[in-house]
Amino acid sequence: MLNILVLATFVFVIVNFILFDQDLSSPGFLFSFAFLAFEIVCVINAQRFAITIEPETVLVLGAGFLVFTCVSLYFHCLKRGRIDIKRDIESHEIEISNIVTIGVILFQIASFILFLSYLEKLHMACNGYPGTIPEQINNYNEMIKFNPEDFEYLKLQPGTLYNRCNLISGIVPYIFIYVTVHNFVNFRKVNVFQLISIVLFACHIVLTGGRSNLMRLIVLAVVVAYAVKFRSVIRRKSGIKFYMIMLIVMLAGGFLFFATLGLMGRDGGRTPSDLFYIYFGAPIDNLDNYITQGRIIQDSNLFGERTLRALYTYFADKGLVPYRLQPLTEIIPFVKSSNGLGQGNVRTMYYFFLIDFGYWGVIPCTAVIALISNALYYRSLKSVTSGTSFSFSLFLYAYMVTDITMSPFSNRFYENIITTWFAKIIVIGFVFKFLFIDRAVDLNHMQISLTRKCEKHG
Repeated sequence: MLNILVLATFVFVIVNFILFDQDLSSPGFLFSFAFLAFEIVCVINAQRFAITIEPETVLVLGAGFLVFTCVSLYFHCLKRGRIDIKRDIESHEIEISNIVTIGVILFQIASFILFLSYLEKLHMACNGYPGTIPEQINNYNEMIKFNPEDFEYLKLQPGTLYNRCNLISGIVPYIFIYVTVHNFVNFRKVNVFQLISIVLFACHIVLTGGRSNLMRLIVLAVVVAYAVKFRSVIRRKSGIKFYMIMLIVMLAGGFLFFATLGLMGRDGGRTPSDLFYIYFGAPIDNLDNYITQGRIIQDSNLFGERTLRALYTYFADKGLVPYRLQPLTEIIPFVKSSNGLGQGNVRTMYYFFLIDFGYWGVIPCTAVIALISNALYYRSLKSVTSGTSFSFSLFLYAYMVTDITMSPFSNRFYENIITTWFAKIIVIGFVFKFLFIDRAVDLNHMQISLTRKCEKHG
C-alpha cells in the first residue's frame, strides 16, 4: 500500500499545482508536496525498517488531502478576478532606522546573556555542576520535553526580564528577515545591522534547542523571495538560476538542522541516513502503526486536549485549567519499527486529531489549517501584486509555511499558530510595522514634500 499512497499523494500534488496557477507557494501544493517527500523517504527505507502501510492510513491521509484541496479551491474560486496580477510592479526599498535596529540588537544580547545564565543554573540544579554549553542545551531540551514534572518541581524559569526582552528579540528579527530578503532581491542591498540581528537570532535559537525555528528562518526567507520575485509575473518563466539558489538555501538549511544535533547532544550515535529517516520518514510509519493497533480515541478531560495542548498549557500556567494535562511523554512515547529499530516519537499531525476526535476529526481539524493558511495566502497575494512593499499578510503567511510543511512530522500548526505566542507576533509585528516602517515612509514623504515647498518659495 505504500506505493499506492505515494501515487495518490503525487496526484494531489499535480492537481494542486495545476489548480492554483502553478504557484509553488500555495498552501495546497505545499501541504501535499510535504507529505509526498516524507513518503518517498519511507519508500527508500522500506526494506531497512520493514515499512508496510495499511489501507486505513491511506484513507486518513487521502481524506486530509481532499479536504485541504477542496478548501483551497473554494478560496481560489472566491478570489478569482479580485486579484489584479500585473507583469511589472514598482517596488520600493523598505527602510528601518539603524537606531531602531541597534535597539533590537541590544534586546537580543540581553536575552542571550540572561538565557545562557539560566541554562547554567538549570544544569547545576539537575546535575550538580555547570556543564558545557552543549550539555546545558541538551539538559534544557530533555527537561521541558521529556521530564516536565521534574522541571516543574525545580521551579526554575528564565525570569520576567528575559520574557520581556524576548518579546522583542524573539519576534522583530523575523521582520528583519523579510526586509533583508525584499531589499536584496529587488535592489541588491543588505543592511549590516539587520544581518547582525538575524545572526544573533539564529544563535539564540540554537541556545534554546529549537532546531525547527532555524528551518523557519530559512523557509520564511525563501517564501518571501519567491513571492517578491515571481508573483508579479503572469506567465512565469523558468527562472532556473533563482530556483537553484532556493534549492541550495534549503539544502544548506537541512545540513544546518542536522549539524546542530551534535551541538545539542541529540544525535544519539545514529548514522546520518537513519537520522534523516527518523525525522523525515518515520512519522508516516509511526502513524500507520498507531492506526493498526485498533484503539483510536483516548479518554481526556478537555476538548481536544492533545491537539490544542499548547493553548491549554498556557491557560494551565495561569491556573485556569482545573485538570492535570497529560505529560507529553505519555502522548507521544518512543516507538520502534516492526523489526525492532528505533523510529523516534512523532506520528504526523493526524495522530493528535485521531487520538482526540477519531477518524471524523481529520476533516474539521484539517479544514481549519486550510482555512487559515488560504485566507492569509490570498490576502498576501493581493497585497504583493498591488505593489505593497511590506505585506503584513505575506509576513504572517511566510512565518506559517514551516508549520504547514511540517504537518507530516507533527502537530506543528496547532502547536505554533493556534497559540498566544502567534497572537503576540501579530500584535507586536503590526505595531512595529506601523511605527518603524509605515510611519517612517510617511515621514520621508513629508520631508521630501517640505523640501520641495521650501525650494519653490526659496
